[in-house]
Amino acid sequence: MALAFEGIDGTEPAQPWNLTDLDRVLAAIDQLAHAGTPSPIVVPREHPRLGGWASLARDTSRRARLADCSAWAASHLPLLITLEDEGLAAAQGSSLVHFDMYPHNILLTTDQVLFADWPHARLGAPFIDLLLLLSSAAASGIDPEPILARQPLTAHIEPHAINAILAAHAGFCLAGALLPAPPGLEPIIEANSAWAAPPPNGWRGGSSATARARPHDGSAAVNGLTVRPLESGTDLFRPG
Repeated sequence: MALAFEGIDGTEPAQPWNLTDLDRVLAAIDQLAHAGTPSPIVVPREHPRLGGWASLARDTSRRARLADCSAWAASHLPLLITLEDEGLAAAQGSSLVHFDMYPHNILLTTDQVLFADWPHARLGAPFIDLLLLLSSAAASGIDPEPILARQPLTAHIEPHAINAILAAHAGFCLAGALLPAPPGLEPIIEANSAWAAPPPNGWRGGSSATARARPHDGSAAVNGLTVRPLESGTDLFRPG
């Protein structure tokens, strides 16, 4: 067995995100989605990095601690499980998906954007990596919805499908945050906890039809995404 490495003269994107770096990475994700559809390599179809609400509901210990992270989520588990199921269905596809599209797996050089750490690659919908990346932008206080609205990858995707995948993604992060930390993996669990925790003042902006989140409006933030009850009576995960 031989291992080969290449030294890359580059850096991770600045955190919190700046729009210059974010635009570069968004363009690269669009190129990746087109080059990877259909997937040029054989990878599994299951999506272990989406979903978590159903497993939380079955785990009495974690369910008991869920309210400490999000009282809203704890009282709306049936809704979240339904959204999660819809998200898992909407995430199916034939594209090569990185499935761990976070800043620590991205390297910027003077003229390239490189994606590292591919053990979680799966077949799926071509816009999944875009949604994961924008959830990290939301954690930087950037309103992701106007950015999402101008992305070709999601131009013809129903908003409910996007919301459902985001719900499944938030379930994965929060379920992981409530797991005991194996020795040596404490930073990962801490990172999941940070993703799952609501920001102190909520995310600003939001060009959706939903109102901006306020303490009295029944909303709750999970994983940088705000769960808001819409006027139609349907609760959806909305970025922002």
